[in-house]
Amino acid sequence: MRQSGYRLAHILFVYMIINMVSNKEFKKNISEKKLIILGEIHGAEVNPKIIKAFVRTFHIRNILIEVESRHKKAFTYLKRGEYSKFFKLLRKDSWLFEAGLMGASHMKLFQKYLRSGMRIIPVKVEHKNWNTAEIKTAFNIKKTLENINDNPALLIVGHLHARRVNFRLNKALYKPLGSLLEEDAVSVQIRYSKGKIFNFKEIEIKDNVAQRFILSGIEGLVPSSSRFFDYFYIVPNTKALNLAKYK
Repeated sequence: MRQSGYRLAHILFVYMIINMVSNKEFKKNISEKKLIILGEIHGAEVNPKIIKAFVRTFHIRNILIEVESRHKKAFTYLKRGEYSKFFKLLRKDSWLFEAGLMGASHMKLFQKYLRSGMRIIPVKVEHKNWNTAEIKTAFNIKKTLENINDNPALLIVGHLHARRVNFRLNKALYKPLGSLLEEDAVSVQIRYSKGKIFNFKEIEIKDNVAQRFILSGIEGLVPSSSRFFDYFYIVPNTKALNLAKYK
């Protein structure tokens, strides 16, 4: 009984400390970094809203996305509103839409940003070997960052890519982008308390850790209790992403 009481007191203390962290402190922590890595679960309708919050709060001018770098021209067409050409260039990679990585709300938001002078930069380099793909993508990101002199860029990827330490995946050692870019980046994981996503199909999700934060009245940006991330971004709920319509 005493042990469980101590555990509860410890948890409440940790939550209280976490709740004291502000955006100002986060800005201070990223002041010498070139990159914020935002790890998401693809297919959540809340994701573009979180992107928007980061852009507004931390004055982001460059967004790097998990789309192959050969598709840079496609986003010129998106900026112009030439949607048929945009979809045509991405036709062979239609999984980007079906997996919820690029939804209707992403397109609307990215077009708005492009027209305001911001840059949306595809940086992914594909390879049949996951580790090789991460190494090549990390190299491409570092080259891209050399040409960015203002505020930190925002990199949006699946949360497995965003982890800042290596881990085992399918019985092999996996070196994710977050670990390869650790010196340049702060890594943030979006954690969804509950809701649905659309990743090839509609899936219900639930995160007990995120739920405990929400029950304690804590949401938004908080320091991570995981070795994989520097911060969590706690959200109460999400709906499944509205897919972009394409032919």
